[in-house]
Amino acid sequence: MKYIRNITIVVLFILLLNESVKAQIYNEGREAYNVRYEVLKAPSYRLIYPIKFHSEALKLSNFIDTIAPYVAHGIKSPYYSFPIILYTSDQYSNGMVSLLPSRADLFMVPSASMTSTPWTKQLTAHEYRHVAQISALKTGVLKGASYVLGDLGVGIGLVIIPKWILEGDATNAETQLTEYGRGLQPSFSIEYRAMMTDEAKKPFNKYYIDNLILGSYKNHIPDYYKFGYNMIRSYETHLSNTFSGELFQYAARNPYVISPTYFMTRKYGYKNVKKFAQMTFANLDSLWRPLSRCNNNYDYITKSERSYTVYQYPISIGDGRVIALKKSMDNSSHLVLISGNKEQTIAFVGNLSSRPIYRNGVIYWTEYKSDYFYELKSSSVIRSVEIDTKYRNNYRKDVNSFLLTPTPDGWATVRYDSLLHASIILSDSSFIDRDTISFDLPASIHGLAYDNYSEKLYFIAVDDRGMWIGSAGLSSDHKMDVVRFPSAVTLSDLSASDGKLYFGSIQSGKDEIHMIDLVKGQEFQLSKSRLGARQPSPLGVDSVLMTGYSVEGWNIATISNHISDSTQHVSWQRLPNDILNPDYVKWYSSKAFDTIVPDTTLKQVKKVKRYHRSSDWFTFHSWTPGIATDFDDVLSDYNGRIGFGATGLFQSPLGDFQGYTTLGVRNNKFWTVGKIDYSTLPVVFSLKGEYGGGVARLYIPTDKSYSVEKYGELGNAYDIVATMSLPMNFSSYAVLRNFTPMVNYIRTGDYIYDEETDSFVTGLDKWEASISYSSYKSYSMRCLSPRLGVSIKLGTQRTLQDNFSQIYYAKLSAYLPGLLKNHSMVITGSSQYQHLGDYGLFSKTYVPTGIIDNNIYQKYHYVAGTYKFPICYPDWGLDRYIFCKRLFTEIFAEYSHGAFPKEIDESNVNNVSYGFAIGIDVSTLTSSNQNVKFKIAFPNSQSTYVTFSYAIQI
Repeated sequence: MKYIRNITIVVLFILLLNESVKAQIYNEGREAYNVRYEVLKAPSYRLIYPIKFHSEALKLSNFIDTIAPYVAHGIKSPYYSFPIILYTSDQYSNGMVSLLPSRADLFMVPSASMTSTPWTKQLTAHEYRHVAQISALKTGVLKGASYVLGDLGVGIGLVIIPKWILEGDATNAETQLTEYGRGLQPSFSIEYRAMMTDEAKKPFNKYYIDNLILGSYKNHIPDYYKFGYNMIRSYETHLSNTFSGELFQYAARNPYVISPTYFMTRKYGYKNVKKFAQMTFANLDSLWRPLSRCNNNYDYITKSERSYTVYQYPISIGDGRVIALKKSMDNSSHLVLISGNKEQTIAFVGNLSSRPIYRNGVIYWTEYKSDYFYELKSSSVIRSVEIDTKYRNNYRKDVNSFLLTPTPDGWATVRYDSLLHASIILSDSSFIDRDTISFDLPASIHGLAYDNYSEKLYFIAVDDRGMWIGSAGLSSDHKMDVVRFPSAVTLSDLSASDGKLYFGSIQSGKDEIHMIDLVKGQEFQLSKSRLGARQPSPLGVDSVLMTGYSVEGWNIATISNHISDSTQHVSWQRLPNDILNPDYVKWYSSKAFDTIVPDTTLKQVKKVKRYHRSSDWFTFHSWTPGIATDFDDVLSDYNGRIGFGATGLFQSPLGDFQGYTTLGVRNNKFWTVGKIDYSTLPVVFSLKGEYGGGVARLYIPTDKSYSVEKYGELGNAYDIVATMSLPMNFSSYAVLRNFTPMVNYIRTGDYIYDEETDSFVTGLDKWEASISYSSYKSYSMRCLSPRLGVSIKLGTQRTLQDNFSQIYYAKLSAYLPGLLKNHSMVITGSSQYQHLGDYGLFSKTYVPTGIIDNNIYQKYHYVAGTYKFPICYPDWGLDRYIFCKRLFTEIFAEYSHGAFPKEIDESNVNNVSYGFAIGIDVSTLTSSNQNVKFKIAFPNSQSTYVTFSYAIQI
């Protein structure tokens, strides 16, 4: 028993180093340097936010105080003090809680597509449940570990608890605390409902449960949020109403068990998690299967492919032609033109922020775009492509735009102000602003359409009352009316034509196509689907384009818009028909908080003051007693520099200042390493110093030799590296482009032989300057590397000492398509010229695998080719331990040519290496995707060379 426990602790420690250190030290990016912050200090959190967001931050703080006792359902421990950072410059809606350092990042701009719950409230309920989870983990044994390891000690709990538990529990929290939250939405279960009706998938097979937990490259699998939500609700219904809280506290007391979920499931009488999952989904199947036996009342115009395919936003452009957005497991998002049975690719696109529209031969859409310098200052820009010429264009890069909609004499878009309150902006045909339509109450907008019959704009809005449809006139007074009253019914994808509004609605209990006849003032349900239908748009005067779901994905279909006796009339109701959700138990303290209107009153227990970034720069959050390491090695998958000692990590909550410091013994010598990164400005500064841990390098003229007996052993090594870089992001459409100029200065403790004194001089000053450029086209999830792209780096290395060499180098990598689908090829080449002085530099761009080459060449060239492709998708593994999702191979060949100066040696050195690598993409039931690769090379200078690598995909 003792032996087993020791093995367990060793395995846990390996997981700790790889998963907890690498995955939890996460930095979303940088916020612009000119953003000024305030901090609101409450007893259990600090709220850090831009000064301009003051009033909304106070509302959010009071909302957190209101929901905090309820979000902590089942968790007995008090809240762990957390900084919560609000970001308002990033247009991409998101949120996350990370541990190293502990903080919550909330991105406040609402998504164009969401439920009837206001985004701020949904986001806060979800992320604050993560805070409660971490608070529960900081008890018992893990609390003691946190005294030794800092936040890293609590991180052990996040290693041994699966992601589907963490995210499923948080999704459950936001669902429990809202009227009709994310987990109750028909779209949240539609993928599972489709799989349940597909007998070939055998979703209850015990091996298929691994797919549901860990995903697959072979078949489309819903994300772990959805699996986790259904499991948590089932745990709470069938085992304990406070199951997740008990699980977190059990993990905190017993971290050595590795899989606390397994033992907690057994505690309540189930053999293992898989058995419980089979029971859970069997119950869901008994509910869902009868509801999926109806026939669709629409006709498909696209056919399902072998690869799971999603068509989105179909638009008729006349003559029977349709424009749509398409994505599959074998291809990234692209706009297609569909004409009969033929499809033509128009353009590959990036991450859309709202739907595409069509006008006069041109497709327009809005797309997220990163700032040139700051990752957390993204924007939502208008882009276009002409169908015939494929010519692309961008508009109004200086403003953020959503839900672009054509009007008779221009355009309408949605824009958010500094408090993230939405307005509708009217502009002319050149996108120059002319007028603004404002709302009486703060709202977010999630649909926008113009109707030619009523000559009005219609919109879907969300505020504290719920989701509703309104109209606004284009005349100067912009008279606003309510068309559909606020409710908890999720509405989506608004379009309009000829006095009729089309949109998706979940009122029936499924995603269906609805229509409001503006003349009759009545709402009708047009579609009746087996699984779900969405994204309607007019197709002439008689029909509607839409998408319908099947197990193969979303396909484009048509449906009549005629009202008959069989067409279902829809009356307003506050809540949808809840037909797809089992009678899960509710929290004892469950309340709907999404309709609360928080005030801006500052309670006396809180203090607000100006936040200075530098106040948190040196916040040490984690320690590794007993282990001294250069942390750059850990983050770059290089594990060769480890000694005995301790490493401390620090990072500011905003991520603009971070670093580490190490003290220890390595190679029986004192060793210390320290590094800081400062990234508030566009220019990123880095300073790193290292002393000891090995002997210094030695430089001697080529005609001299070194003798330990004559000169003695060299002293400790040291290096001081100062780096300045300017990373820039020029990504657009489906192409990721980065450009980075960089310069660094290196002072080393290297020994240089002095011929005049026949002794050694200590200290070498080097500097390097380079420019790097990369451009990659986005690629599918099944492909191993980009299939089209290029990477270039030009640079020089020099020393301040005149008698040393100077190096000039160039590197080029070209990414090309392979012979078959999802095959890719990489061609790499480099060329280096060293203007030799009395002392040469050892630096080389690349060396063939398995070759040891310490020669100093005047000219050095390298070329290599690698061909990569997936072999198969096993989707098989050992229960609870490891699951193999993809087997792939790489075939490579490398050649290098080194030429000495003719006055020294007229011979050349040619090295060749070739071989192959076999890789496996795996997952474990307690961690994320991992990659294991065995590489076998056959170099010309030695016997077979075998390497092994392991990496975690964050």
